[in-house]
Amino acid sequence: KYRHDVQPEHSVTLKIKSENKDLASEDRVELVTLLREPAICYLNEKPLGLVREGLQIHSIPSQPGPVRVRIVRRGQQVIRFQAPELISGAPFRTDRLTYSYSSVFQREFDRLFK
Repeated sequence: KYRHDVQPEHSVTLKIKSENKDLASEDRVELVTLLREPAICYLNEKPLGLVREGLQIHSIPSQPGPVRVRIVRRGQQVIRFQAPELISGAPFRTDRLTYSYSSVFQREFDRLFK
């Protein structure tokens, strides 16, 4: 949701309960793909190159702003979305949760709740 070194708008004390004390290593956006065929993947318009079929994980450094994903196969864009939660440069509070979003979120949400 935001980089480890960003200070919230209001002064608070952050207690880290994780054994991983290198919080800078968590300042990444990960793209997890499960493809049937190889495709060219973009994360925030940064090309990740040709991504193999199967389960693959790629990451880029976290930056404030939107998180956008594009998957292109044989010159055709097959997936494109922007995660609903932006990465903040000025959080209101501390919130070290990991956020995730799926390209099939709406389809699965509708199946479960409509």
